[in-house]
Amino acid sequence: MSILKSEWKNVTFAIGLAMLIYGAVTLDYPDWDINISILMAGFTYLSADRLIKAIKDKNILKSMLLSVAAWWSIDGVYWLYWSLVDTSVMIREGQWLASLCLYLLCGMIWNLHSSESHPKPQKLFYQ
Repeated sequence: MSILKSEWKNVTFAIGLAMLIYGAVTLDYPDWDINISILMAGFTYLSADRLIKAIKDKNILKSMLLSVAAWWSIDGVYWLYWSLVDTSVMIREGQWLASLCLYLLCGMIWNLHSSESHPKPQKLFYQ
């Protein structure tokens, strides 16, 4: 099951990253380029599924620690990157919400293949 989950995560990550890079190349947003797409997607890959699992497991300490990683993936790396590259194109007010939604979506998608996320129907209806 672990290999299947890893392949699922890698394939969906590759598809998502390809879509981000395509958007960075074709759409005319000043703060969306290939480098920031790779950075933010990479940090999301490392932490999003772990945060969702920690929340599902009600592990408060781990959830709090991974929330820092989530902030870094969603806004921190964006802020640092554009602070170093060109501060005039930074649009944080509009960027963080879209990035938060994508981050949570990735975490949920990457948790689809875990055995804990698919309880038996009997457990759903006969608790």
